[in-house]
Amino acid sequence: MQLALRNIRGETITFTDPYLMGQVAGLGLPPVTHASTQFTQQDGATLLGVTLQRRVLTVPFEILVDSYATLWSTKRDLYRFLSTVKSPYTWIATLPDGTVRHLTCYYAGELSMPYDPEWGPLVHKDVGQWIAYDPLWFDPESTVWVFVVSGGSGSWIFDLGFPAGFGGSYVDQVDTREYVGSWQAFPVITITGPVDDLVITNVTTGQKLDFTDYDIGAAEVVTIDLTPGVKTVTHSTDGNIPDALTDDSDLGTWHLAPHPDAVDGQNTIQLEGTGANANTRIEIRFNPRYLALAS
Repeated sequence: MQLALRNIRGETITFTDPYLMGQVAGLGLPPVTHASTQFTQQDGATLLGVTLQRRVLTVPFEILVDSYATLWSTKRDLYRFLSTVKSPYTWIATLPDGTVRHLTCYYAGELSMPYDPEWGPLVHKDVGQWIAYDPLWFDPESTVWVFVVSGGSGSWIFDLGFPAGFGGSYVDQVDTREYVGSWQAFPVITITGPVDDLVITNVTTGQKLDFTDYDIGAAEVVTIDLTPGVKTVTHSTDGNIPDALTDDSDLGTWHLAPHPDAVDGQNTIQLEGTGANANTRIEIRFNPRYLALAS
């Protein structure tokens, strides 16, 4: 496995010569918290839920060079690279099969530039810690599930080429797609009109985004950002339109489910609406997310 670190300026350090990486901690499963409650006269407790906690990545390493001057210039370059401490860093892991995973984190401590004469003039040993407040590794290449209307056949045509007719301008389409991540993904959904009374349901999870009594005109674009901490619905000209969704919509929780919540990651998506034509398009864009580096 190859590890590299990228700062906000786009500069990257790869942990190969002259860097020798030690035993890294924090690549596996993140810590979790169990929420529970205990009722009167209850033995034990009732589990209410399990949530992931932030991940701490601890990275020990050595700098090995062939001259004292090179050692200090390398250390200077390293600490200049790490000077953007208030900004996010990205750990980049390349697995033996070529798979690439990213982890967004912030510098937390250590890297105090210790000095021990016993190391000699050509060796520097240090350790750094980074905190990933979102503890999930993710695929940097986003996946897009595309739904468009074929003007000739009146069918929804998907990015993998599976057609399914809906008949005229009324949409009632069900399609199953595989989500390959090991943790739930909260996508960004883009709707290009025209389409009226659109309902997007993940049948697998039972969650819906319901635009009943709301019309999206031709060439108008509605974007639903389901990212945790964001959760917005915006219109290309009208701005924020959270009230366009019905009160029983699942804006806060709508997601793509991994196995075993969705067997083998199979998520069934249903699209319902009226007034669609060959220009109507829906995109569900996401980055698969993973509990552990090798999951």
